[in-house]
Amino acid sequence: MLPAHIVFGGIGFLGLITACLVLAWQFRGLRQLGWASFSLITAVLFFAAFAGIATGGAASSAGVLAFTGAVILAWTWLALVSAYLYHRAAASAA
Repeated sequence: MLPAHIVFGGIGFLGLITACLVLAWQFRGLRQLGWASFSLITAVLFFAAFAGIATGGAASSAGVLAFTGAVILAWTWLALVSAYLYHRAAASAA
């Protein structure tokens, strides 16, 4: 049986990956290809790092380093997209 940390962490990580993909699709529809690419790349790299760590990559320093980099990328994406959407909403309300 898997520990609850792994199960619920996996659910949260898949939610983050899904959010990246949904926003990549939205940004593509709005012709904002930079944001769409950034979102898609974040989703793919985070998924790859998560899959690597979940299948035993935690045993190697390269796997841990890759996952750490992916987490930093995901938080960076989340902060930048949040700031962008906040400013866009504020501009449309004015």
